[in-house]
Amino acid sequence: MGRQKITFAILQWQSVTASVSRLIFFVLRKTPDKRFWIVGPDEIAGLTGEIGRYLQDSKIIILGRNNKFQNEFSFVLLETKWRSLNHLLRLIVGPILFGWILANAKGIIYVGDNGFLTTSFDNRAKEMEIAKDAGLIICCYLTGSDIRSIKLATLNEEKYGLELYPSYFRLVSNFFFTNNYELVKKSFAEAIDKHSDITFNAPFDQASYLVTKVYFFRYFIREARYSNLEDKFNSIDRIKILHAPSNPLIKGTQIIRADVKRLQSEGYPVDYVELLGVSNEHVFQQLITSHIVINELYSMMPGVFAVEAMAAKCAVFTSADQQFETLLPGESNNAWVVVRPGNLYENLKYYLDNPAEIIIKARLGYEWASSYARATTNAAYLLNQLNEKYKDYKSRPTN
Repeated sequence: MGRQKITFAILQWQSVTASVSRLIFFVLRKTPDKRFWIVGPDEIAGLTGEIGRYLQDSKIIILGRNNKFQNEFSFVLLETKWRSLNHLLRLIVGPILFGWILANAKGIIYVGDNGFLTTSFDNRAKEMEIAKDAGLIICCYLTGSDIRSIKLATLNEEKYGLELYPSYFRLVSNFFFTNNYELVKKSFAEAIDKHSDITFNAPFDQASYLVTKVYFFRYFIREARYSNLEDKFNSIDRIKILHAPSNPLIKGTQIIRADVKRLQSEGYPVDYVELLGVSNEHVFQQLITSHIVINELYSMMPGVFAVEAMAAKCAVFTSADQQFETLLPGESNNAWVVVRPGNLYENLKYYLDNPAEIIIKARLGYEWASSYARATTNAAYLLNQLNEKYKDYKSRPTN
Protein backbone atom coordinates (compact mmCIF):
# COMPACT_ATOMS: atom_id res chain seq x y z
CA MET A 1 0.00 0.00 0.00
CA GLY A 2 1.40 3.40 -0.99
CA ARG A 3 2.09 6.20 1.48
CA GLN A 4 -0.80 8.29 0.14
CA LYS A 5 -3.25 5.43 0.62
CA ILE A 6 -2.02 4.85 4.16
CA THR A 7 -2.35 8.50 5.19
CA PHE A 8 -5.78 8.68 3.53
CA ALA A 9 -6.90 5.60 5.46
CA ILE A 10 -5.61 7.11 8.71
CA LEU A 11 -7.45 10.37 8.03
CA GLN A 12 -10.68 8.48 7.26
CA TRP A 13 -10.38 6.48 10.49
CA GLN A 14 -9.64 9.65 12.48
CA SER A 15 -12.66 11.42 10.93
CA VAL A 16 -14.97 8.59 12.00
CA THR A 17 -13.40 8.53 15.47
CA ALA A 18 -13.89 12.30 15.79
CA SER A 19 -17.56 11.96 14.79
CA VAL A 20 -18.19 9.27 17.42
CA SER A 21 -16.26 11.29 19.99
CA ARG A 22 -18.30 14.38 19.17
CA LEU A 23 -21.57 12.50 19.69
CA ILE A 24 -20.45 11.12 23.05
CA PHE A 25 -19.22 14.47 24.34
CA PHE A 26 -22.35 16.20 23.03
CA VAL A 27 -24.54 13.85 25.09
CA LEU A 28 -22.34 14.28 28.16
CA ARG A 29 -22.34 18.11 28.07
CA LYS A 30 -23.51 19.53 31.38
CA THR A 31 -23.59 23.16 30.31
CA PRO A 32 -24.70 23.23 26.65
CA ASP A 33 -24.60 27.03 26.47
CA LYS A 34 -20.99 27.25 27.67
CA ARG A 35 -18.76 27.30 24.60
CA PHE A 36 -15.04 27.94 24.28
CA TRP A 37 -12.44 29.17 21.84
CA ILE A 38 -9.74 26.56 21.29
CA VAL A 39 -6.10 27.57 20.71
CA GLY A 40 -3.61 24.97 19.45
CA PRO A 41 -2.49 22.36 18.62
CA ASP A 42 1.25 23.24 18.78
CA GLU A 43 3.22 25.71 20.85
CA ILE A 44 5.16 27.95 18.47
CA ALA A 45 7.48 30.67 19.82
CA GLY A 46 5.27 30.99 22.89
CA LEU A 47 2.49 32.47 20.75
CA THR A 48 -0.09 29.73 21.34
CA GLY A 49 0.19 29.97 25.09
CA GLU A 50 0.04 33.77 25.12
CA ILE A 51 -3.05 33.91 22.88
CA GLY A 52 -4.82 31.40 25.10
CA ARG A 53 -3.70 33.11 28.30
CA TYR A 54 -5.30 36.41 27.35
CA LEU A 55 -8.19 35.40 25.08
CA GLN A 56 -11.41 35.35 27.06
CA ASP A 57 -13.28 32.00 27.24
CA SER A 58 -10.45 30.05 25.65
CA LYS A 59 -8.75 26.74 26.27
CA ILE A 60 -5.27 25.77 25.08
CA ILE A 61 -4.93 22.24 23.77
CA ILE A 62 -1.38 21.26 22.91
CA LEU A 63 -0.27 18.13 21.06
CA GLY A 64 3.27 19.37 20.46
CA ARG A 65 5.09 21.34 23.16
CA ASN A 66 8.04 23.74 22.93
CA ASN A 67 9.88 23.44 26.23
CA LYS A 68 11.65 26.79 25.82
CA PHE A 69 8.35 28.51 26.61
CA GLN A 70 6.76 27.80 29.98
CA ASN A 71 3.03 28.35 29.56
CA GLU A 72 0.04 26.83 31.29
CA PHE A 73 -2.17 24.71 29.04
CA SER A 74 -5.67 23.30 29.48
CA PHE A 75 -4.43 20.02 28.01
CA VAL A 76 -1.02 18.90 26.84
CA LEU A 77 -0.37 15.48 25.32
CA LEU A 78 2.05 13.35 27.30
CA GLU A 79 5.46 13.31 25.67
CA THR A 80 7.74 10.29 25.92
CA LYS A 81 11.38 9.89 24.93
CA TRP A 82 10.29 7.78 21.96
CA ARG A 83 9.41 9.85 18.92
CA SER A 84 7.41 7.07 17.22
CA LEU A 85 5.29 6.57 20.35
CA ASN A 86 4.61 10.31 20.55
CA HIS A 87 3.44 10.24 16.94
CA LEU A 88 1.18 7.24 17.62
CA LEU A 89 -0.32 8.91 20.70
CA ARG A 90 -1.05 12.00 18.65
CA LEU A 91 -2.78 9.92 15.95
CA ILE A 92 -5.00 8.26 18.58
CA VAL A 93 -5.68 11.09 21.02
CA GLY A 94 -5.99 13.84 18.40
CA PRO A 95 -9.35 12.75 16.91
CA ILE A 96 -10.85 12.13 20.38
CA LEU A 97 -9.92 15.66 21.41
CA PHE A 98 -11.18 16.98 18.10
CA GLY A 99 -14.55 15.35 18.81
CA TRP A 100 -14.67 17.12 22.18
CA ILE A 101 -13.84 20.39 20.42
CA LEU A 102 -16.63 19.89 17.88
CA ALA A 103 -19.12 19.37 20.71
CA ASN A 104 -17.98 22.25 22.93
CA ALA A 105 -16.17 24.95 20.98
CA LYS A 106 -17.23 28.11 19.19
CA GLY A 107 -14.12 28.03 17.05
CA ILE A 108 -10.47 27.08 16.69
CA ILE A 109 -7.47 29.39 16.51
CA TYR A 110 -4.90 27.29 14.68
CA VAL A 111 -1.31 28.39 15.31
CA GLY A 112 0.91 26.91 12.61
CA ASP A 113 0.11 24.23 10.06
CA ASN A 114 -0.64 21.18 12.20
CA GLY A 115 -4.07 19.92 13.18
CA PHE A 116 -5.78 17.57 15.61
CA LEU A 117 -6.08 15.05 12.78
CA THR A 118 -3.24 14.00 10.50
CA THR A 119 -2.32 16.68 7.99
CA SER A 120 -0.05 14.50 5.82
CA PHE A 121 -2.77 13.77 3.26
CA ASP A 122 -4.54 17.09 2.67
CA ASN A 123 -2.81 19.79 4.77
CA ARG A 124 -5.71 20.15 7.24
CA ALA A 125 -8.41 20.64 4.57
CA LYS A 126 -10.65 17.80 5.79
CA GLU A 127 -10.31 18.80 9.42
CA MET A 128 -11.27 22.40 8.77
CA GLU A 129 -14.16 21.26 6.57
CA ILE A 130 -15.50 19.09 9.41
CA ALA A 131 -15.11 21.98 11.86
CA LYS A 132 -16.94 24.38 9.55
CA ASP A 133 -19.76 21.88 9.00
CA ALA A 134 -20.11 21.67 12.78
CA GLY A 135 -20.57 25.44 12.96
CA LEU A 136 -17.12 26.38 14.27
CA ILE A 137 -15.28 29.56 13.34
CA ILE A 138 -11.80 28.98 11.92
CA CYS A 139 -8.91 31.38 12.57
CA CYS A 140 -5.46 30.67 11.11
CA TYR A 141 -2.43 32.28 12.75
CA LEU A 142 0.47 31.75 10.36
CA THR A 143 3.98 31.97 11.76
CA GLY A 144 6.46 31.53 8.90
CA SER A 145 7.59 28.19 7.52
CA ASP A 146 4.04 26.86 7.81
CA ILE A 147 2.86 28.96 4.84
CA ARG A 148 6.00 30.49 3.31
CA SER A 149 6.80 29.67 -0.30
CA ILE A 150 10.54 29.72 -0.96
CA LYS A 151 9.86 30.07 -4.68
CA LEU A 152 7.81 33.24 -4.19
CA ALA A 153 10.29 34.60 -1.65
CA THR A 154 13.11 34.04 -4.14
CA LEU A 155 11.16 36.01 -6.73
CA ASN A 156 10.92 38.87 -4.22
CA GLU A 157 14.69 38.74 -3.75
CA GLU A 158 15.21 39.10 -7.49
CA LYS A 159 12.52 41.73 -8.00
CA TYR A 160 13.65 44.08 -5.22
CA GLY A 161 17.36 43.28 -5.15
CA LEU A 162 17.20 42.07 -1.56
CA GLU A 163 19.15 39.43 0.30
CA LEU A 164 16.49 37.39 2.10
CA TYR A 165 16.38 34.05 3.90
CA PRO A 166 16.04 31.88 0.71
CA SER A 167 19.71 32.59 0.05
CA TYR A 168 20.55 30.44 3.07
CA PHE A 169 17.71 27.92 3.15
CA ARG A 170 19.53 25.88 0.50
CA LEU A 171 22.36 25.40 3.00
CA VAL A 172 19.82 23.97 5.44
CA SER A 173 18.06 21.60 3.03
CA ASN A 174 17.46 21.32 -0.72
CA PHE A 175 13.92 20.15 0.04
CA PHE A 176 12.81 23.78 0.37
CA PHE A 177 13.51 24.21 -3.35
CA THR A 178 11.61 21.17 -4.61
CA ASN A 179 8.25 20.99 -6.38
CA ASN A 180 6.91 18.81 -3.56
CA TYR A 181 7.60 21.56 -1.03
CA GLU A 182 5.78 24.13 -3.15
CA LEU A 183 2.83 21.78 -3.71
CA VAL A 184 2.39 21.40 0.05
CA LYS A 185 2.38 25.19 0.50
CA LYS A 186 -0.12 25.63 -2.34
CA SER A 187 -2.40 22.95 -0.90
CA PHE A 188 -2.30 24.48 2.58
CA ALA A 189 -3.03 27.95 1.16
CA GLU A 190 -6.00 26.58 -0.80
CA ALA A 191 -7.39 24.94 2.35
CA ILE A 192 -7.10 28.22 4.26
CA ASP A 193 -8.66 30.20 1.41
CA LYS A 194 -11.62 27.85 1.43
CA HIS A 195 -12.25 27.38 5.14
CA SER A 196 -10.61 30.11 7.26
CA ASP A 197 -12.80 32.94 8.54
CA ILE A 198 -9.89 35.06 9.81
CA THR A 199 -6.29 34.72 8.69
CA PHE A 200 -3.24 36.45 10.17
CA ASN A 201 -0.06 36.60 8.12
CA ALA A 202 2.86 38.77 7.03
CA PRO A 203 2.30 38.69 3.25
CA PHE A 204 5.78 39.81 2.15
CA ASP A 205 7.99 38.10 4.70
CA GLN A 206 5.81 34.98 4.61
CA ALA A 207 5.19 35.09 0.87
CA SER A 208 2.49 32.57 0.04
CA TYR A 209 -0.16 31.38 -2.40
CA LEU A 210 -2.95 32.77 -0.22
CA VAL A 211 -5.71 34.65 -2.01
CA THR A 212 -7.92 35.39 0.98
CA LYS A 213 -7.69 38.69 2.86
CA VAL A 214 -5.09 38.58 5.61
CA TYR A 215 -4.76 40.68 8.74
CA PHE A 216 -1.62 42.12 10.32
CA PHE A 217 0.22 39.51 12.35
CA ARG A 218 -0.36 40.67 15.92
CA TYR A 219 2.06 39.87 18.71
CA PHE A 220 0.99 38.87 22.21
CA ILE A 221 3.55 40.22 24.67
CA ARG A 222 2.43 39.76 28.27
CA GLU A 223 2.41 42.71 30.67
CA ALA A 224 5.23 41.26 32.78
CA ARG A 225 7.56 41.55 29.78
CA TYR A 226 7.18 45.35 29.60
CA SER A 227 9.78 47.38 31.43
CA ASN A 228 9.68 51.17 31.22
CA LEU A 229 12.66 51.56 33.54
CA GLU A 230 15.74 53.30 32.17
CA ASP A 231 18.22 52.53 34.95
CA LYS A 232 20.44 50.53 32.59
CA PHE A 233 21.04 53.72 30.58
CA ASN A 234 22.26 55.71 33.60
CA SER A 235 25.79 54.50 33.00
CA ILE A 236 26.61 53.26 29.54
CA ASP A 237 30.38 53.26 29.64
CA ARG A 238 30.03 49.78 28.20
CA ILE A 239 27.30 48.83 25.75
CA LYS A 240 25.69 45.41 26.08
CA ILE A 241 24.64 43.92 22.74
CA LEU A 242 22.38 40.86 22.82
CA HIS A 243 21.63 38.37 20.03
CA ALA A 244 19.52 35.21 20.54
CA PRO A 245 19.06 33.38 17.23
CA SER A 246 16.71 30.42 16.86
CA ASN A 247 18.66 29.47 13.71
CA PRO A 248 22.07 31.21 13.50
CA LEU A 249 22.59 30.67 9.77
CA ILE A 250 19.21 32.08 8.71
CA LYS A 251 19.31 34.93 11.25
CA GLY A 252 22.68 36.20 10.00
CA THR A 253 24.62 35.37 13.16
CA GLN A 254 27.86 34.87 11.23
CA ILE A 255 27.77 38.51 10.04
CA ILE A 256 26.68 39.83 13.44
CA ARG A 257 29.59 38.12 15.18
CA ALA A 258 32.11 39.45 12.65
CA ASP A 259 30.84 43.05 12.79
CA VAL A 260 30.72 43.13 16.58
CA LYS A 261 34.20 41.63 16.82
CA ARG A 262 35.48 44.26 14.39
CA LEU A 263 34.05 47.03 16.56
CA GLN A 264 35.57 45.50 19.68
CA SER A 265 38.97 45.30 17.95
CA GLU A 266 38.65 49.00 17.15
CA GLY A 267 38.33 49.76 20.84
CA TYR A 268 34.58 50.22 21.24
CA PRO A 269 33.40 49.24 24.75
CA VAL A 270 31.04 46.45 23.73
CA ASP A 271 29.96 43.39 25.71
CA TYR A 272 28.46 40.89 23.27
CA VAL A 273 26.10 38.21 24.60
CA GLU A 274 24.83 35.47 22.32
CA LEU A 275 22.17 33.03 23.52
CA LEU A 276 21.46 29.68 21.90
CA GLY A 277 18.95 27.05 22.99
CA VAL A 278 18.00 28.67 26.29
CA SER A 279 14.58 29.25 27.84
CA ASN A 280 12.48 32.29 27.05
CA GLU A 281 12.72 33.33 30.70
CA HIS A 282 16.52 33.34 30.50
CA VAL A 283 16.36 35.50 27.37
CA PHE A 284 14.07 37.96 29.15
CA GLN A 285 16.46 38.28 32.09
CA GLN A 286 19.23 39.21 29.64
CA LEU A 287 16.99 41.71 27.84
CA ILE A 288 16.46 43.69 31.05
CA THR A 289 20.13 44.67 31.16
CA SER A 290 20.79 44.98 27.40
CA HIS A 291 21.12 48.26 25.55
CA ILE A 292 21.12 47.01 21.95
CA VAL A 293 19.47 43.89 20.57
CA ILE A 294 20.22 42.52 17.11
CA ASN A 295 17.30 40.46 15.86
CA GLU A 296 18.07 39.19 12.35
CA LEU A 297 19.28 40.34 8.92
CA TYR A 298 17.11 38.61 6.30
CA SER A 299 13.48 39.01 7.38
CA MET A 300 11.03 41.83 6.68
CA MET A 301 9.05 41.27 9.90
CA PRO A 302 10.36 41.75 13.44
CA GLY A 303 10.51 38.42 15.25
CA VAL A 304 8.97 37.81 18.65
CA PHE A 305 12.46 38.29 20.13
CA ALA A 306 12.67 41.77 18.60
CA VAL A 307 9.26 42.78 19.93
CA GLU A 308 10.08 41.47 23.41
CA ALA A 309 13.30 43.48 23.23
CA MET A 310 11.39 46.66 22.43
CA ALA A 311 9.01 45.91 25.31
CA ALA A 312 12.10 45.63 27.56
CA LYS A 313 13.24 49.03 26.27
CA CYS A 314 16.19 47.97 24.15
CA ALA A 315 17.28 49.61 20.91
CA VAL A 316 16.51 46.98 18.28
CA PHE A 317 18.46 46.42 15.05
CA THR A 318 16.60 44.30 12.53
CA SER A 319 16.04 43.93 8.80
CA ALA A 320 12.25 44.32 9.22
CA ASP A 321 11.11 47.03 6.84
CA GLN A 322 7.68 48.64 6.51
CA GLN A 323 8.54 49.62 2.95
CA PHE A 324 8.06 45.96 2.00
CA GLU A 325 5.92 44.56 4.81
CA THR A 326 3.21 47.17 4.37
CA LEU A 327 0.81 45.74 6.98
CA LEU A 328 3.22 46.81 9.73
CA PRO A 329 1.35 49.52 11.68
CA GLY A 330 2.22 53.09 12.54
CA GLU A 331 5.69 54.48 11.93
CA SER A 332 7.31 51.08 12.30
CA ASN A 333 10.64 51.92 10.68
CA ASN A 334 11.18 54.60 13.32
CA ALA A 335 10.72 52.07 16.12
CA TRP A 336 13.88 50.16 15.27
CA VAL A 337 17.08 50.54 13.24
CA VAL A 338 16.53 48.97 9.81
CA VAL A 339 19.69 47.09 8.86
CA ARG A 340 20.92 44.85 6.07
CA PRO A 341 23.87 42.44 6.00
CA GLY A 342 26.00 45.08 4.27
CA ASN A 343 25.34 48.01 6.63
CA LEU A 344 25.09 46.51 10.12
CA TYR A 345 28.65 47.58 10.99
CA GLU A 346 28.06 51.21 9.95
CA ASN A 347 24.79 51.43 11.88
CA LEU A 348 26.25 49.92 15.03
CA LYS A 349 29.26 52.25 14.79
CA TYR A 350 26.98 55.30 14.50
CA TYR A 351 25.04 54.42 17.65
CA LEU A 352 28.18 53.54 19.59
CA ASP A 353 29.61 56.92 18.59
CA ASN A 354 26.34 58.57 19.64
CA PRO A 355 25.16 56.66 22.75
CA ALA A 356 22.43 59.20 23.50
CA GLU A 357 20.71 57.97 20.33
CA ILE A 358 20.47 54.47 21.77
CA ILE A 359 18.00 55.46 24.47
CA ILE A 360 15.98 57.54 22.00
CA LYS A 361 15.58 54.50 19.76
CA ALA A 362 14.79 52.31 22.77
CA ARG A 363 11.99 54.69 23.78
CA LEU A 364 10.52 54.69 20.27
CA GLY A 365 10.61 50.89 20.24
CA TYR A 366 8.92 50.71 23.63
CA GLU A 367 6.14 53.01 22.42
CA TRP A 368 5.62 50.83 19.32
CA ALA A 369 5.46 47.63 21.36
CA SER A 370 3.08 49.26 23.85
CA SER A 371 0.78 50.38 21.06
CA TYR A 372 0.78 47.28 18.85
CA ALA A 373 2.00 44.26 20.77
CA ARG A 374 0.33 44.20 24.17
CA ALA A 375 -1.34 40.84 24.77
CA THR A 376 -4.35 42.38 26.51
CA THR A 377 -5.07 44.80 23.66
CA ASN A 378 -4.57 42.28 20.88
CA ALA A 379 -6.57 39.59 22.68
CA ALA A 380 -9.49 42.02 22.91
CA TYR A 381 -9.13 42.76 19.19
CA LEU A 382 -9.01 39.07 18.30
CA LEU A 383 -12.01 38.27 20.50
CA ASN A 384 -14.04 41.01 18.84
CA GLN A 385 -13.16 39.66 15.39
CA LEU A 386 -14.07 36.11 16.41
CA ASN A 387 -17.34 37.13 18.06
CA GLU A 388 -18.38 39.13 15.00
CA LYS A 389 -17.79 36.09 12.78
CA TYR A 390 -19.62 33.83 15.24
CA LYS A 391 -22.57 36.22 15.52
CA ASP A 392 -22.77 36.44 11.75
CA TYR A 393 -22.75 32.65 11.46
CA LYS A 394 -25.44 32.19 14.12
CA SER A 395 -27.68 34.76 12.43
CA ARG A 396 -27.72 32.99 9.08
CA PRO A 397 -31.02 31.38 8.16
CA THR A 398 -31.08 27.58 8.41
CA ASN A 399 -32.68 25.29 5.89
